[in-house]
Amino acid sequence: MARVLAVLAATFLVVGCSTQPQPAPALRTGEITDTTPVVAPPVAHAQPKAPALPKLGPDTRDYDQENLALDLDLDMEAASLTGTATHMMTALADLSQVRMHLLDMAVASVTSDGGASCTATQADGELTIGLDRPRKKGERFTLTIAYGGTPKSGLWFFRPTMENPDIPLQAYTQGEGEENRHWIPCYDLPDDRLTSSLRVVVPEGLQTLSNGRQTGAETLHRNRVAHTWTLDRTHVTYLITLVVGTFEDVKRDAAGVEQHDLVPPGWGAWCDEIFGRTPDMMGFFQDYTGQPYPWGTYSQVTVWDFMWGGMENTGATTLNMRALHKEGVRPDYAADGLVAHEHAHQWIGDLITCRTFNPIWLNEGFATYFTDLWDEHHAGADDFAVDCLGQREAYMNGVDLKATSEAKRPEKPTDCGDIEKHPYVKGASVLHMLRKLLGDDVFKRGIQRYVRDNRDKSVETEALRAALEAESKTDLKWFFDQWVVGSGFPEMTVGWSHDATGLPVVRIVVQQTQPESDSMPVFRTPAEVEFVHPDGRIERRRVEITRRSQEFLFHPRQMDNPGGESPVFHVRFDPDHWLLARVREVLPPAEWDWRLRSDPTVVGRMLACRALADFGTESVAVLTNAATIDAHHAVRAEACAALGRIKGSDDAAGALLLAAGDKDSRVRRAAMNAMGNCKPEIVELKLRKHLAEDPSVYVAADAAAALGKCKAPGAYDALVAALSRESHRDQIRQRIMDGLKDLGDRRGADIASLHLDYSWGKGIQHQLRKSALEAIVALAPESLDTRRSVVKLLTDPYFRMKIWAAEAAVKLRIGEAL
Repeated sequence: MARVLAVLAATFLVVGCSTQPQPAPALRTGEITDTTPVVAPPVAHAQPKAPALPKLGPDTRDYDQENLALDLDLDMEAASLTGTATHMMTALADLSQVRMHLLDMAVASVTSDGGASCTATQADGELTIGLDRPRKKGERFTLTIAYGGTPKSGLWFFRPTMENPDIPLQAYTQGEGEENRHWIPCYDLPDDRLTSSLRVVVPEGLQTLSNGRQTGAETLHRNRVAHTWTLDRTHVTYLITLVVGTFEDVKRDAAGVEQHDLVPPGWGAWCDEIFGRTPDMMGFFQDYTGQPYPWGTYSQVTVWDFMWGGMENTGATTLNMRALHKEGVRPDYAADGLVAHEHAHQWIGDLITCRTFNPIWLNEGFATYFTDLWDEHHAGADDFAVDCLGQREAYMNGVDLKATSEAKRPEKPTDCGDIEKHPYVKGASVLHMLRKLLGDDVFKRGIQRYVRDNRDKSVETEALRAALEAESKTDLKWFFDQWVVGSGFPEMTVGWSHDATGLPVVRIVVQQTQPESDSMPVFRTPAEVEFVHPDGRIERRRVEITRRSQEFLFHPRQMDNPGGESPVFHVRFDPDHWLLARVREVLPPAEWDWRLRSDPTVVGRMLACRALADFGTESVAVLTNAATIDAHHAVRAEACAALGRIKGSDDAAGALLLAAGDKDSRVRRAAMNAMGNCKPEIVELKLRKHLAEDPSVYVAADAAAALGKCKAPGAYDALVAALSRESHRDQIRQRIMDGLKDLGDRRGADIASLHLDYSWGKGIQHQLRKSALEAIVALAPESLDTRRSVVKLLTDPYFRMKIWAAEAAVKLRIGEAL
């Protein structure tokens, strides 16, 4: 799940809008209003003031939740709920009270076992229940909590309004990390697991989805219905889900598992395009983990204005509506990566869960890397390598190594370094290094042992290390200390030469140039070196890098004379590109030229494109060749990006005009974006043609942005004219906003302001509106209209827009925004 900007979201969340929960009314004895949940007044018992208890968590939890039965009634208009939560639990110590997490809800009563009354107090996000009688360690008992209220998070309500009639009548939950406590009284951390059931009363005509299988349906009075869902395998509370709305339900067989795809009305015909690869994913993940799918059925539902990309609720994934797409947008866009990521979580993240959110990389790194593994299985090794490159660079580009070296190292071995801040991309990169370090077979066996030994458990990183060590018979403590407990990554400068004596000896020097400190010492890492002989023979050696500056001498062997030696023609360091390191190889242009023409790996040729761009116009010819004839689209696209970096070169611009005719839209997109750096008189006509006519709306969108960036004379009129062109996720209009911003024409602010309205989001992720906001801030920062728009957006129904507006208010120093 994409847990981005969670702290900002909580900080800037403004309730009271039509599509957000309303503030909970204060409950007073005997008072019931149209919007007040009908519950009894909170139980109040005078008690002597006790000393503050330690925070409820893994080290203080003194009971085991075994089963939770929820019985809820939703008021879709008031965005509120009433109901009961019945917990079956076992005491882990002698108990006189039970503490649970609870926010936003008012508790009316608590009873135990046969109906005996218990006391209840609420403070600081905790519900403290005084038991009717003490419970001994090992004793099983039940607590039934009657409660209700209006959640400010965790459970989200939506309904049509006069301003926005397209909003569906809908409600859904989002539990990770600690949000389900806003609507469920429970122990809401991932170190405890329980079975669950949920009975929910909703208006007739609405569908529901929760964990497990639907085990009951009742027709009630006043046009209400009740649905019951039951899951009899344990899971953690943040994975409890509830979705209410109107959907098309498309069913299919997924490798022997019943699959349900729930999409908005009218989208059922496109479910094969969106979710048709899930059965292949199901089979692949079952094989790779060695475990059958654990949750009976599997459902995927797309909901309005979902705050993240997706959420891997147990057996019932919730997805942002950006997953929806029709035929014709591949290969520029597909939901496959999102669908695979959340599906992989059903094994690692759900069947096995991190014990705390500190080692969240155990969930997210695995789901990210398993998505890569499925891509390798489905699309091939080249696309997989490009995936891994993107993740390594996403992590490294997001890290300040100097600041990292000065940060305090975690004191406890169970704590994590910066992998906690980058759990997706660093987590996946660390797993890839482990695979390369141990070998494919050992790594896969280790993963299968990890899943087999820890299913239905909540674990720390040590569980993964133990499984991999058991299969590899190798001590991996140094690796986990460096890459999981530690932070940062090495920056390496690598050079090679023939020995000065004239002997056929190759000298390789590796220098680690990143900052060094007690918290980030010199990295230890294995690496491979490849020698290419004049006759084309390839020879590989593995070295161990342990020092800040290290020299290696090699005597490559002759093929026809094993006892002799031969000169080396080329040397490649880390030829398979699996090190989590920023490597700078010091090579002349001719060597990079050879790499671009001859490197057998896609990533090697991509990196050669980047290096050659630094040599300027002398590289145009070889980059033109790569941009037009390389076998892989990623290399052709990278060559276009490199040509775009050679600014002022008419030859480079001419090469991009050629690449703009590529059959692969991803290459055409790269050519469009690179043209933004070219002289407008050379590229304007081509950009305008692709904006108006390219069959890929994504190519047209990037052409729009490039027209503004290169400041083409006719850009403004062309961009305004293209606003009428519809496109998937409003890509064309979004990039037109980017183009107007870069063009710098003040008139663009008036155009952008027309695209700030909530209705432009269409329930997806409001990226068009974000670009429109950025455009008005850049083009008319002093305008009173701009400042008013920013302040208004602070109360927008979409929570990310509140964040973007808050950032804009700071940038423009709008005092009234406070």
